[in-house]
Amino acid sequence: MTPALLTALCFAFVGVCANRSARLLGSARANYWRLLVAVALLGPWAFGFGRGLGGPGWGWFFTSGLLGFGIGGVAMFHSLPRLGTPLSLLVVECGTAAFALVIEWVWLGTTVAGAQLGWIALILIGVSIGLAPGLPADISRARKISGMAWALLSSGGQAMGMVVSRKGWEVTQTAGFELDAGTAAFQRLLGGLAIGLVVYAAVKIWPTLLPLSEMPFAERNRDLRLGRWGPNWPWLWVLLNATFGPVLGVTTRQWALSLAPAGIVQSVVSTAPLIAVPLARLMERRWPRPRFFVGAVIAIAGLAGLFVL
Repeated sequence: MTPALLTALCFAFVGVCANRSARLLGSARANYWRLLVAVALLGPWAFGFGRGLGGPGWGWFFTSGLLGFGIGGVAMFHSLPRLGTPLSLLVVECGTAAFALVIEWVWLGTTVAGAQLGWIALILIGVSIGLAPGLPADISRARKISGMAWALLSSGGQAMGMVVSRKGWEVTQTAGFELDAGTAAFQRLLGGLAIGLVVYAAVKIWPTLLPLSEMPFAERNRDLRLGRWGPNWPWLWVLLNATFGPVLGVTTRQWALSLAPAGIVQSVVSTAPLIAVPLARLMERRWPRPRFFVGAVIAIAGLAGLFVL
């Protein structure tokens, strides 16, 4: 469980960095550049100390990136402006855990013990209580429905990506091939970069593909009353986003997936938005609601149960 918890810590910091870089550069551009920077950072490791593009699981890891960064990332990109960040993250993180448990059971036959399911449920209940903002009141019913649909599609895509990674590790370990998590993360990132390039090019050609509130101008000018901790250097935030997300975060998650079922890993990772709340308080002057502390205590109890088992 330690690698999954490290992933949650990395992804918690990523949320703040991603928000800042997106406001300065626009979402599509910031996402593409963070993937490119991540590949540049992980490439020397993969080819210098890892296995490069080798291994029987290479195709599975690349496909995992296509699904996770492709379907999962693009769908999340459309959910955020419709539901808002808190509700989108809540649906995606918790939905990914549920989908991963079911998909891995149906496809790979992986089962999770009843006690573990109980602790996973407790974690997800805690995350839901701590983050649940309710549906925004100032948007239409059709927009709420479409936003929820995009969020569920995102959670399904990310869950499929995680389970495909699990398949990649299964194939690799069955073949007796030694593969490190950094190399697996690099191979997965190549699939993500391919999708990021296509989306970035499409947005450059047809800017109207972006939801209105995700246009670069709106990105730079929304949340103006938030704190401005740190310099407004877009490439600094892109570098931090890439380092703690696709590099360290994806690597520790691949490490976790090599050891435990995807549903268990994601249930731990789903606490990242909760961990991000104190960071947002420090860096963006966002105050957590009282129920955040109730949810955090419940989620911590669930985490403790999983670690003890």
